[in-house]
Amino acid sequence: MNYIYICNALPEEVNNKLERSVAGNKFSLNMAKALNEAAGDHLQFLSLSQGAEELVSSLCGGEIWPGKKLHSVRKGNLFFFSEIAYIFRLKKTIQKIIKEQGQSVIILENAPMAPAVCCELMKRWHGVPCFSITIDTPFTKAFSSKGLVGHVNYALFKRGQNALRHFNGLITFTKAAEKDLHIQIPCMEFAIGCNREQIPTQKQIPLLSNDGKKTVVYAGTLIYYNCIHELLCAFAQLGEDYQLHIYGYGPLEEEVRKMSELYSNIHFHGRFSPKETNSILVKYDLLINPRQLDESIENFTFPSKLVDYILSCKSVLTSDFRTMPNEYHSFLYIIREMTPEGIANAVKACFEEPLHDRQRRVREAVSYIKQNQTYDIIAKKILSFINGNL
Repeated sequence: MNYIYICNALPEEVNNKLERSVAGNKFSLNMAKALNEAAGDHLQFLSLSQGAEELVSSLCGGEIWPGKKLHSVRKGNLFFFSEIAYIFRLKKTIQKIIKEQGQSVIILENAPMAPAVCCELMKRWHGVPCFSITIDTPFTKAFSSKGLVGHVNYALFKRGQNALRHFNGLITFTKAAEKDLHIQIPCMEFAIGCNREQIPTQKQIPLLSNDGKKTVVYAGTLIYYNCIHELLCAFAQLGEDYQLHIYGYGPLEEEVRKMSELYSNIHFHGRFSPKETNSILVKYDLLINPRQLDESIENFTFPSKLVDYILSCKSVLTSDFRTMPNEYHSFLYIIREMTPEGIANAVKACFEEPLHDRQRRVREAVSYIKQNQTYDIIAKKILSFINGNL
């Protein structure tokens, strides 16, 4: 069987140069590469990203990764009318790919309106099987539905979501997402993974530091739903015994900067390169990942940084995501209340646990990821699900 993977990803070099989202791009590339390998190099890659064609050509020779052509379709600038035209441009490109490589299955990330409707048409008119890897909620309160533009945006989101009803299957973090999306189609649960070569062996896992220091790091987007304000207030309460280091950028960057000037135990390091992630994380004793648990998005949230945190072989403190595998609760520390006091109490509890118990958690976490969450394992499960629902 042949596959067409459709998403917003770009080659890593291009994505970094344009300073676009790192986590989403990393997931898409890793997932597509793993599926391509599991499918015996029978996967074509179609990027929905706009405005990067020249960079892709000059930096990467028109390839998404070495040896794999990147297909793309230009979208116009006439808002709603361009969306309609984009549906048929995508359809023409997909049909061309299918003509060249033979019978194919479409795998679409999420459900943006034009690509989702295009897939619906390919399924209804031409019998092409379609599946969605839905890892993002169709419409959150981060978007406004006010005014003419807001109403049109909302309508486009809803139309993309409705198109999923005609798909062969849904691949998402939890089957509860079906209810949120108001659809009833076959559903498979999965979790974001990592590449097998990233995982240290048990012998390579270093001993945790016993020097008495209490250093904590947050590395990610500085935005309200990552509880940045609450995190800053928590460390303002904790005082000098607990040192917080923040890496990243986003709308709350200025607040982080001001708090780092007011409190000597809060340190802001600014933007960082994805290649530096592990070298940054291993410097600190506790890696923290707070997130507002909003019911409207919780079934679509599984932060990829959790896996990066685990593989750094350090203690990890996180919000209690509904989409986390139950096994995570035995080796991660959990923030029970997303308030400054709740975060502060959780941080203190982590450091109060005996060192040998913290070390045990680290070893269990790495072992679990190796056995369950590598992209090669996930890709094989996805292809098995797809082939069972054609």
